[in-house]
Amino acid sequence: MHKPIISAIAAIGRNRELGADKKLIWDFPTDMKYFRDTVRGHVVVMGRKTFEGVGRPMPGSPNIVMTRQPDWKADGVEVHATISEALDRAREIEPSEIFVIGGGQIYIEAMPWIDKLYLTLIDHDYPQADAFFPPYEKFKQVVKSWEVVENGVKLEFRELSK
Repeated sequence: MHKPIISAIAAIGRNRELGADKKLIWDFPTDMKYFRDTVRGHVVVMGRKTFEGVGRPMPGSPNIVMTRQPDWKADGVEVHATISEALDRAREIEPSEIFVIGGGQIYIEAMPWIDKLYLTLIDHDYPQADAFFPPYEKFKQVVKSWEVVENGVKLEFRELSK
């Protein structure tokens, strides 16, 4: 049986910033469209804080939320306590590619299983950030890369593998 690829997708600032107070700290429609188009139809795995920041399940995708709160529930999502449980379940229902979509702690826990990164590198500093993407120096092979400028800020979309 073919195992699905496990990927992480994130937009990060110059210092690997992800967000602040459970929310993104930027608004780039090009990046949001890229994110939605990339993950649509695939299983997404996220932490509870990320889910609460988004406020609803990702449409068009099976959603798995990780939390250590045993009684936590939300409509339209499956809940698991650990990254290994979440990824095991995702492998059961996803034939091609699983996407880990945040937040910072979930990326750290998932990194040993990640095969591919989809990063939007935002050429800007965000000192208010309180969540960060983990170091990713093991991902050296650039699969694809392109740039756009939006709202005066350069965004580099980069797909990386080990």
